[in-house]
Amino acid sequence: MKIRMKVIALAGSLLIASALGAMEKQSSGAADIAFVHVNVIPMTSEQVLPDHTVLVRGDRIVEIGPSARVKVPEGAVRIEGRGYYLLPGLGEMHGHIPPPQAPPEYLEDVLFLYLANGITTVRGMLGAPGQMDLRERANRGELL
Repeated sequence: MKIRMKVIALAGSLLIASALGAMEKQSSGAADIAFVHVNVIPMTSEQVLPDHTVLVRGDRIVEIGPSARVKVPEGAVRIEGRGYYLLPGLGEMHGHIPPPQAPPEYLEDVLFLYLANGITTVRGMLGAPGQMDLRERANRGELL
């Protein structure tokens, strides 16, 4: 249970940091984000990559490698990951996003809960027209 909570916490941190980085980048040419000394769970093999550094620039992962080898750029935001695990965001392919007439606070709460559980992509099953607007708002950094 402890490991699961650490994974969720670090995944959430990555998502929030990425969102904040994207928002900051739009306004000021933000610094890179470096997750250092983290255990990476890749989707390309059935193993954990211990003590790795992951560099994120804007909305892209630009480098993953052993922490001893990866050079963190000067000015990068460093997030210490020792003892934590990092994995890609999860996709919810049968999600239920509140309809347009739902209160905005409820919509934001639902989207936050997805994100807090590591889900970075939601395929809305209702197909309401406003869902495309939500995507654009998220891309502009107006929603987490």
